[in-house]
Amino acid sequence: MKYLSALLFLPLLLMMGCGGDENDCGGEVPTLEEAIAERNTDNLPVQTFDVPNSDISFQYIIVAPGDAQRPSLADSVTVNYRGSLTDLTQVFDETNPSGDEPDSFGLGGLIPGWQLGIPLIGEGGEIILFLPSELAYGARGVPESIICPGADLVFDIELVGIIN
Repeated sequence: MKYLSALLFLPLLLMMGCGGDENDCGGEVPTLEEAIAERNTDNLPVQTFDVPNSDISFQYIIVAPGDAQRPSLADSVTVNYRGSLTDLTQVFDETNPSGDEPDSFGLGGLIPGWQLGIPLIGEGGEIILFLPSELAYGARGVPESIICPGADLVFDIELVGIIN
C-alpha cells in the first residue's frame, strides 16, 4: 500500500515541478523597450516603422543592410532566424540550431511583422525586429507553445536569399 500511494503521488509531484520551464502566461515579462535595451549591445540605431493606415508601429535594428534588391510580398524568402520572447532567453523557434539549412517561406504568408520588416533589408542583410503582439500572433498566441496570447516578440533575421 505504501508503494501504491507513492506511485500515485509521484506523478502529481512531477506535474507540479515541471511548470518552471513552461511559460504559464501569468508572469511578468520585459517590455519591448527593455528588450531593445538588452539586445542592442552594439548601440546601433533603433528605428521605428509606422504601419500605414494604423496606429501600430514597431522598432527594428538593421545590423547589416544587405544588397539593393528587396523582397516583395509576392516573393519567397530564405532566412536564418531566431524568435524569442522579450526576455530574450526563451527561444520558441530558430533555424540552424544544429547546422540545418535555412528555411524558405512565401513572404505574403508570414506574420505581419515579417511582411513589413524583411523588405527593409536586402539579400545578405540582417535585422532585429521588436514586434508588438498585433504584428505577431496577436490575441490568439500559439497554442501548445510559449507564445502566449498578446505576447510581444523579438526576431533576429538574416535574409539569405530572395526567390522571385
